[in-house]
Amino acid sequence: MFVAIVCFCAGVSQTIIGEIFKQTISNQTKGVMKFWKPFLLVLWIAGIIVLLIFYIIPQEEALNNETIQKLEKENELLTVKNVSLDEEIKKLKKQTDSLTGKIVLSHKTIQNLQNALDEKINTIDRMSALDLYEYFSGFTADSTRLKQ
Repeated sequence: MFVAIVCFCAGVSQTIIGEIFKQTISNQTKGVMKFWKPFLLVLWIAGIIVLLIFYIIPQEEALNNETIQKLEKENELLTVKNVSLDEEIKKLKKQTDSLTGKIVLSHKTIQNLQNALDEKINTIDRMSALDLYEYFSGFTADSTRLKQ
């Protein structure tokens, strides 16, 4: 619409200027040309300024205001979402701490079992054949009467 108005103003001013030139050709209106040419130029510039002030600038401001309002609404939504995400992060950190504690306890239990197994293996490794026989069979080779 702005382009149409500008083109219309330009067409009207060219038509008027053309008419003035025609009149200037005749010797009767030489003084009129000196007056009308600057007047039409000022009139055309004033029309553009009025168009800018009352039509284009308010529309741009309205668009800017709408954009600002949309961004403010989106900002509020993101703030609410941010708060909920912060709460979820706190909850997940608590779960992580709990699971970390369980992992540490499990690791200690595994280490204790590994140490106990190593001790049993070392004990069995140091046994002689007779001690191994007694250990696994449950029989003893010595008589208890002779030991007394």
